[in-house]
Amino acid sequence: MEQQDILASALRLLARREHSRAELRAKLGLRVKKRGGDVSAIEPVLDRLCADGTLDELRFIQSYIRLALEKGWGGRKITHHLQRKGIRTADIQNALSERSDADWSALAHQVLQRKYGGVAVEPAAKASQIRFLLGRGFSYDQIRTAMDPDYSE
Repeated sequence: MEQQDILASALRLLARREHSRAELRAKLGLRVKKRGGDVSAIEPVLDRLCADGTLDELRFIQSYIRLALEKGWGGRKITHHLQRKGIRTADIQNALSERSDADWSALAHQVLQRKYGGVAVEPAAKASQIRFLLGRGFSYDQIRTAMDPDYSE
């Protein structure tokens, strides 16, 4: 597989959605290996895509965070998923801190409202809601604030 073929493959993948550099490298690596090509030809293609702005880590991170917030994910879950996609923790934290519109407690409260219709009163049901929000990536402080009976957005 030549660099032109790798570039065409990369552009097809990027046309569908944003990718991190590591994610794109892995996908292209599989395609190149499957066709018996040289995986060392991938890096120059990725460098070229970064240089011309087609592949942009920051744009990928911002896009991913926006979609994750729409899904009702907390900061911890977003961070974990982006780390698995090869994004550095410092870059993730910078992007999350730039999201001034993300009120994590308010988001946790909205997720509770959507899923359960409100905050539970019974201890067992309340514990279940807390576990649910922890699984969504919210911190204990954010959950405590979101579940406060006097909480208002």
